[in-house]
Amino acid sequence: MAFIVLDGGEMLSLTSLLKVIVGIALNVVLFSIGAYGISLGLRSSKGWSTLASISGTLVGFLGGVYLPMGFLPKGVASVLKFLPFLHGASILRKGCVQAALDKTFAGCPSEIATNYQEYVGITVKAGGHVLSTAAQVGIMTLWLVAALAAVFAISRRKHLSR
Repeated sequence: MAFIVLDGGEMLSLTSLLKVIVGIALNVVLFSIGAYGISLGLRSSKGWSTLASISGTLVGFLGGVYLPMGFLPKGVASVLKFLPFLHGASILRKGCVQAALDKTFAGCPSEIATNYQEYVGITVKAGGHVLSTAAQVGIMTLWLVAALAAVFAISRRKHLSR
C-alpha cells in the first residue's frame, strides 16, 4: 500500500482496505490449512517442490488470474464459482480496484461497468445475482471449516496409525 501511495497512487478507502485485509486473511488461513493437509501425505522435499509448482499454477487458473472469467467456457466458469479460489481473488480485486473502476466508468451506462466487472472476475454472479462480499466470505469460511475438519481427521488417523 505504501508503495502505491509513494508512487503517486491513492490510498484505499477504509472499506476497500478492510476487504483487502479480510481477503488476505481468509486466503492465507484457508490455503495454509490446505497445504498442511496435503503435506501430511508428502514424504520428500522433491514432492513438496513439485506440489508447490503445480498448485501455484493451478490456483492461478482456478482463481481467474491467468484467464478472465468471461473468457472461460460457461461450464468451467460455473464450476469455479463453487471453489474458494475465485472468491478469494474476487474479494481482493473488489478491494483494490473499486475506486479506479468508479473513475473509469463514470458517465458510462451502468451495464458496461457491470459486464466488465463480471467478465474479469471482480464480481461473481451465481443464480442470476451478483454475490456480495459477505456471501463470498461465507463461502470461503465454509471451505475453511471443511478443510480444517479434513486436516484434523487426517492428522488424527495418521497419529492413531503410528
